[in-house]
Amino acid sequence: MRICPMLIKYRCPSLPVLLFLILISTGLILSGCSSAKTDFEEAKTANSVEAYDSFLEKHAESSYHEEIKSLRESAYFNYLKTEIENKGSQNIFSLSNMIDTYFAEYPNGKHSREMTIFRERIWFQKALKEDTPDSYQQYLLEYPDGSFVERARQAREEALYQQAIKSESDTDFESYLTEYPKGRFASEIKELRENFRFESAKEENTVAALDSFLADYPLGKLSGEANELREEILFKQAIETNSIQEYREYLIQYPVGRFADQAKSALEPLEYENATTVHSVAVYDQYLAKYPESNNREAIIGLREEALFSAAKSLRSLKDYFKYILEYPEGKYIKEAKEFVTDNKFRSDYTLGDPDMKKAWETTLEIDNFFQYYWFIKEFPNSKYVEDAKQLMQKKKEAIDSLKE
Repeated sequence: MRICPMLIKYRCPSLPVLLFLILISTGLILSGCSSAKTDFEEAKTANSVEAYDSFLEKHAESSYHEEIKSLRESAYFNYLKTEIENKGSQNIFSLSNMIDTYFAEYPNGKHSREMTIFRERIWFQKALKEDTPDSYQQYLLEYPDGSFVERARQAREEALYQQAIKSESDTDFESYLTEYPKGRFASEIKELRENFRFESAKEENTVAALDSFLADYPLGKLSGEANELREEILFKQAIETNSIQEYREYLIQYPVGRFADQAKSALEPLEYENATTVHSVAVYDQYLAKYPESNNREAIIGLREEALFSAAKSLRSLKDYFKYILEYPEGKYIKEAKEFVTDNKFRSDYTLGDPDMKKAWETTLEIDNFFQYYWFIKEFPNSKYVEDAKQLMQKKKEAIDSLKE
């Protein structure tokens, strides 16, 4: 038998050896294929994420790889579906995270649409179960264009309404009206809020609180009652303080109010006391103008005369002495006043220092007294009005001189 030179040269194994090696390799391959198929069938039978993960780890290069991945996705979907059905909205964040994990693994998965529906549904179920404004708001923020948006909005309005009527809180009334100014319950909430604000103002029992209420509800159904209560509080403050300012404030705001006559009766003796304390012509004049029929009228007139003469005497003012003489020609101090005017008739301390001659003449005619004419002649000796001033001054002098008689 002739041996192949090449086999001798490279010491190739004999044919039986080669056949043996081929048989072993084929056996191993067949064995591996048999093992993958078996594991594949077992994974399908188990039909769980764990079984499919185990197969993929063990047979990374298997021909069943794509099919196993597809089966795994379906198994994961079914697992999540069961969890959602069993747990409902009890653990919303956990279920939501599980669904988000699905999307992370299968962004374009074959069950993506169903997962999206499941996720939205559990959020809405959670909102329904809690039935609070915040729970519905969470859903609306998560799904602004969701399938249950309209139902969630209506339910949120209902929840805000229920929260407001239970709490009777101005904050909750405001929350509802801010979000639903024309809502289904807006009219009722507005009425409840007005009642609440009025009761709060009554409880505080101050003018400031009622002013705040009336500023918000000037034409409200309770505005009349609020105004009456406000008037009562203001008058009560005047009685408690027994002050001129408080009674005046009441009468300014309620000149024909329910307590106006009482306020005026209480105010007059206080203003009389104040006038006699201040002891000034201006304050006496105010009192007489305000109470022309007062029982204290004669007393005030006498005190006014004293005040006017005292001021003239204290200031040594020709103007004030002259005023006293004109107002009280038969007064208690007329003799002393006439003597002072006569002795000081050429003094020019009461003058109008207007540099404009025409204006000065117009003002002098308005003042129309001896001292003003004297000042004008002295200040404007070359004026065309000097002769008129002299004539008028002479008439005033004659009138003053007649006081001596």
